[in-house]
Amino acid sequence: IHPMKNLCTFVFTLGISASLLANGVIIPDSASIKYLPLISSKVDVSVDGQVAITKTTQIFLNTTGDSMKAQYAFPMPLGASALSLFYKTNSQWYEAKFSATEQDSLSGGGETTVDYELLTYLGENPLIYSMDQTIHADSTLMVELVYVELLEYKLGRVNYTYPNDYNIIADSIDRLIDQQSLHFRLLSDRTITDITLLSHTADSNTNNGREANVYFSMSEGKANQDYTVQYMLSQEELGLYSYSTFFPDSLIPDPYGNGFFLFVAEPDPSEN
Repeated sequence: IHPMKNLCTFVFTLGISASLLANGVIIPDSASIKYLPLISSKVDVSVDGQVAITKTTQIFLNTTGDSMKAQYAFPMPLGASALSLFYKTNSQWYEAKFSATEQDSLSGGGETTVDYELLTYLGENPLIYSMDQTIHADSTLMVELVYVELLEYKLGRVNYTYPNDYNIIADSIDRLIDQQSLHFRLLSDRTITDITLLSHTADSNTNNGREANVYFSMSEGKANQDYTVQYMLSQEELGLYSYSTFFPDSLIPDPYGNGFFLFVAEPDPSEN
């Protein structure tokens, strides 16, 4: 891992985003092209009860014909907290360092004003990062972002959404994406009674009551529909769960403690 740069810290809040979200966007520092095309999108989701950790790996191609610098922007859900951001260009990995400072602002891709479509696309809580490294012409840029969120629960039903819709950015939807995939893995102390990929036709769907896995992949297709997974937990079982993190002082970006603790109590549906 080489040079680090400060990135705004996101606080872990218990909320659900209603804004329109999707894969990240690479915005060149030149007006010759609005965005670099996305050529690969891999989403790995690990859920423990209701706490979901999403790792999204995206590969972009520099089609500008010139070497350039760029910004990465991702439409973070309002209730999510970014954990890490790595990117690889010119065969070298880099890490964005999180800190309690203001994050970068959108450059507009070489324009004096930021595109309204882009602002709508990124929603209310975008993660924005300006890369210092030059991306060579016809080379790729790989970005790996990891974030955590508490999923909404109601009467045994839990929903997960990874917005995967590029429709709002017209310039990006014209190009087919070489490879797309989603792997959703669920672990639960309560019995998993059902799990379904609502948005797409799953390649595989397994569930043994304590662990469930859903997998989807597509080659040479468009990213024009959000990934939506819905699962059901037994309402006949009492749910009491705790989660926590603890970080060494060297990794703490603010004065608010060394991590977080979460306790979820889901009572059974009886009169008790």
